Amino acid sequence: MSDARRILRLMRPEWGILGLSVFATLCYVLLNAASVWVLGSLVHSIFAAPSTATVDPSTIVDGTLNGSLKAWTLAWVLRDAAPATLSR
Repeated sequence: MSDARRILRLMRPEWGILGLSVFATLCYVLLNAASVWVLGSLVHSIFAAPSTATVDPSTIVDGTLNGSLKAWTLAWVLRDAAPATLSR
């Protein structure tokens, strides 16, 4: 236990930098998770079965963040014909 107290005493002048680094790490983790979520919706929109890929994006919005993200992704990716969607 004395070793831990000694380490904490040595870290005392660096608390600001330590707090900033923890905050930056948490921001990185959250943004990385968000990017995986956005890419997952995008990939699902591109590779979904044709019956679900031709859905009107305005019908998906159900008031949730995930529904809004899906509608935005479909509106951005989908075109009138499948070749036009793939060529984008």
